[in-house]
Amino acid sequence: VQVLLVKSPGQAGTMHDASATLNNTFIAGKTLALLRSLDRTGTFHTSSSPFTLLGVGNGANVALCMHASAPSLLLKCLVLLNPFTHVDSRLEMHIRSWISSFGLSASVGLDVFWHLFAPSFLSGSYLKRTTPPVAMQMCPGVGEPAALDVRSLLCQGSLAHTDLRKNLSRVTTPVLILRGIDNPLIGPEHADAIHSALSGDQEEQPGIRQCLDEGQGCIVVDIDCGHRMLLESRSKVEEALDTLLTAARDLERGVH
Repeated sequence: VQVLLVKSPGQAGTMHDASATLNNTFIAGKTLALLRSLDRTGTFHTSSSPFTLLGVGNGANVALCMHASAPSLLLKCLVLLNPFTHVDSRLEMHIRSWISSFGLSASVGLDVFWHLFAPSFLSGSYLKRTTPPVAMQMCPGVGEPAALDVRSLLCQGSLAHTDLRKNLSRVTTPVLILRGIDNPLIGPEHADAIHSALSGDQEEQPGIRQCLDEGQGCIVVDIDCGHRMLLESRSKVEEALDTLLTAARDLERGVH
């Protein structure tokens, strides 16, 4: 099994181009170029072996953009955790608030972002059990931080994202969406739009195995959590991924 983890530019000490607009088309294009390069060297096979592409939050938007811009990409499945198709007024309000907080953090020497905006990422039920500072310290990625200027560039890039709603018809692979039903950042209409574009008026959702077998379709799984799904409901995410991988393996082996 091969796993390729792609970090955001500037995260965990990686290099980034401060002059670039780090929106979905830019990051998707760079990631596709990376995959082609790794495939040519035989380091990570993508042209001969179908693979699963997983994106979380902003990464889900980038993953959707990658496939929409390169439909020939040999995907087994597209897995999207709390995806959004475009930056609507709700999400834009949060992003602009974050950008302002980065400047305040730089002036007071305190990471204001994590202290003020935990309610933006976490469900109300989770915050009743865990205080915001503790919750955000437990978040995946905290151990691989990005500098304030990098966070600001990523947020500014997201405000310049290409609207993907008009490109959904180009998605030609099975899609599994895991959606937090108490997500302060992203409304349910984003997953609904993807599902509607791929499944039409289909009343009943197909199973994961059926989608993989037919090479198309969309499944939306609602999970009782906020935006930080891997923090609040990691076991349910792992269960869904295990079901997906087991179904894919059984199909490869011809198990019925």
